[in-house]
Amino acid sequence: MSGSIRTSDDWESNKEELYAWIDEFDLSRPKRCLNRDFSDGVLVAEILKILYPRLVELHNYASASSRNLKFENWSTLNRKVLKKLKVSLRKDQISQIVDATPGAIEIFLMKVKKLTELTKVEQQKDSNSDSQDSSFLDSLDDQIESAALLEKIQNLYKNEAKLNKVLAEKDAKIGKLESRVKHLEDILELKDQRIEDLMRCAKKEKEIIF
Repeated sequence: MSGSIRTSDDWESNKEELYAWIDEFDLSRPKRCLNRDFSDGVLVAEILKILYPRLVELHNYASASSRNLKFENWSTLNRKVLKKLKVSLRKDQISQIVDATPGAIEIFLMKVKKLTELTKVEQQKDSNSDSQDSSFLDSLDDQIESAALLEKIQNLYKNEAKLNKVLAEKDAKIGKLESRVKHLEDILELKDQRIEDLMRCAKKEKEIIF
């Protein structure tokens, strides 16, 4: 994986890898809509509990639907865990995750995922042997700081929604056209039957006359 997300293809590739990584964990709730499912911080706490069991106490994080409780969960997680792992979030970043801003939770989880990968590498090798990978976190910090990246991600979601809307409209138009064609075919069939009936009547009248 490269140290930065340069194109939409990079983003989609990293996102698919992230989803596969999340599926490796046995979580209390299924992953349906990532930005909403993770907005209260509970599932993130569960993942970190599995990865760093000594750092996380799950009773500190309760499922929440209100914005205030979600923000409180993330603030606690940020203070008690994320700062120790050096992946802490600013208040505006927490707000984006709590508000289910498209792409916000993915970027954060990519950072956590890479952190765990680097931790495994450091356990197996000298910490100096993987300097290229260790620069990823700094690079990803730059990406998070950039509003342009988040805007690009949001545009990807918007473009996908627009495309689905256009396809739905086209399907609706095709459905209407097919109905009109069927209606015209029925009319033609009725006319053909009417012509046949008139021809039979005309033929009978000729036979009566002669």
